[in-house]
Order: sequence, then structure tokens, then C-alpha cells
Amino acid sequence: MDKIKKFLTDLLTEADNHTFDLIKLLALVAIINGLYLASYSVIVKDVPFNFQDFGVGVGLTFAGIATALGFKKETPNA
Repeated sequence: MDKIKKFLTDLLTEADNHTFDLIKLLALVAIINGLYLASYSVIVKDVPFNFQDFGVGVGLTFAGIATALGFKKETPNA
């Protein structure tokens, strides 16, 4: 359990490992939401899954996240 907590802390915090990074949190929520909605439309709504649209959407999401993280200043290591 400690390894999972450390992984999530490293994933979602600034360089100081104490301050949560809003961009990283919102990116995680957006990715989980996108995967949920894609699954929901296929399973519940019986809409065919379009892998190309999904791939373009995920690629643009990752590009946006990378851009946002690239322009943001990191907190100094404490």
C-alpha cells in the first residue's frame, strides 16, 4: 500500500512532493472521464467504438497536458 501511495504522490504533486499540482489532477480526471465515456457509449448506448477518433482525442489530451506542464513553473525542491 505504501508503494501505491508513493506512486500517486509522485504522480500528482509538485517537485516538493507536498503541493498538489492542479494541472496533473485535472489531467487525471479528464483521462479517467474520457475512458469512462468511451466505455459507456460502447457498452450502454451500443455505439460502435471508433479507435481513430479515440486515438486523436487521447493524443490531443496528452499534447495539451504536456504543453500545460511545460509552460508551468515547478516548485523548487525543498
